[in-house]
Amino acid sequence: MKFVRTALLVAAFIGSSQSVFAQKMFVRKPAQYSGYGYNNSYWTTYTGMWDTRFGAANISSGNSITAGSLAGYSALMLDPSQPYTSGYNLSAGEVAEIGTFLAGGGRLYGFGENDSWSGWNGSMLGLFGATFGGLGVDGGTPLVNNSLTAGVTSINTPAPGYISNFNGGVSLFSNNIAGLFNNNSVVVLDINICDDSNINNADNKRFCQNIVNFSAGDPIVVTTPEPASFAMVGFGLALAGLIVRRKKAQ
Repeated sequence: MKFVRTALLVAAFIGSSQSVFAQKMFVRKPAQYSGYGYNNSYWTTYTGMWDTRFGAANISSGNSITAGSLAGYSALMLDPSQPYTSGYNLSAGEVAEIGTFLAGGGRLYGFGENDSWSGWNGSMLGLFGATFGGLGVDGGTPLVNNSLTAGVTSINTPAPGYISNFNGGVSLFSNNIAGLFNNNSVVVLDINICDDSNINNADNKRFCQNIVNFSAGDPIVVTTPEPASFAMVGFGLALAGLIVRRKKAQ
């Protein structure tokens, strides 16, 4: 099992290495809040991760998404903008364009916050029919074993939001602050988890790097067998042993 897990991680790493600088990302950031968000003062470490993986020249930004504006991009980042307002929510035209982008194989990383950003959280989660729940719990542990949670045993976030209904999406952590939707979109309801003050808390930094790798096109790889898989393997080994013993007896 250890060999299988190692092989999967090596394959993911090879895929990651091959796609460096091969992707392009658009960042929608109409009005960034304080120093948070890509290329902003509180996100220097996280911005460096994105620039290293994509190449800074391959990352563009703008205030909005217009018809056809995502053509040629492989990834999209949605910045939560300002709290206490719905003025920067996604428009119907933007929702349609994002839908076309995702249907064409694009990857999306969107981040929100707690209930001060309830309008934005609802707008973003509405892309997937999911629902914002309110103020979340600071700490969480992984609920799934895949390349987004690889190397992560816990995360710590100050006053995040949480997703109350994933609508078929997958909750990544026990505090429900992050979800994987349609295997091409990750939503995290916390602007602090990857900032310079919190990125070294728990395994935040590893999770942040996993998000970057996912956005750059790395596949969603199961990193450890599910419990059912262990049971099937054990049954198979037991059956094989029984057959060998019968042959020896004959």
